[in-house]
Amino acid sequence: MAVAHVGFPLVWKWAWPSRPIGSLCISGGGDPSLHDGMPQVLNKSQQLNVQTSFVTNMIKISEELAESLMSCRWVAM
Repeated sequence: MAVAHVGFPLVWKWAWPSRPIGSLCISGGGDPSLHDGMPQVLNKSQQLNVQTSFVTNMIKISEELAESLMSCRWVAM
């Protein structure tokens, strides 16, 4: 689960602004709703105008995550 804490900041640093990311699909390898840092990842995507999609089993949906999911282009369950 360290990916969101380590990997995403590295993606933002590498890809923005020299190589803008147009879209991001968060899925696979387990349910991303289980990661406590996911609302921050989604909020950062929105700040950078990255169209984000989210695939989840809805195992753990907090109020904060539900609010952040509203910014996604689509959510699949």
